[in-house]
Amino acid sequence: MNGLNGAALAYLGDAVFELEIRKLMVEAGIHRPQNLHTHVAELTSGKAQAWAFSLIESMLNAHEIGFFKHGRNAKLSKKSRRASMQEAHTSSGFEAIFGGLYMQEDTARIAQLCRHIVQTKHPEFFAN
Repeated sequence: MNGLNGAALAYLGDAVFELEIRKLMVEAGIHRPQNLHTHVAELTSGKAQAWAFSLIESMLNAHEIGFFKHGRNAKLSKKSRRASMQEAHTSSGFEAIFGGLYMQEDTARIAQLCRHIVQTKHPEFFAN
């Protein structure tokens, strides 16, 4: 795990995931800041990340599941206002996957997982 604890992987992964989602939205032709914010926010909340994990769980290899468990089991710094404790822990684990992949410089896998999430949520963005 490159010496990073689960909370650090989740912290890093939060930024990695949001940046990749922003990139995909721009590539899909969404250029107005308000629209970008709306679409990105709906995929980066704790509840959305818990949903996204359930979507990609079957696609993950053992190493990625290890990142997930490392982040899921990390102590949360604060209680989520909008997500249940289970969703918050799942969200932290989800973020840790992206933090771990980023530390391994596996940008192709990050892009693959994020694209799958966005295509499932918004297939209309990829109709062409």
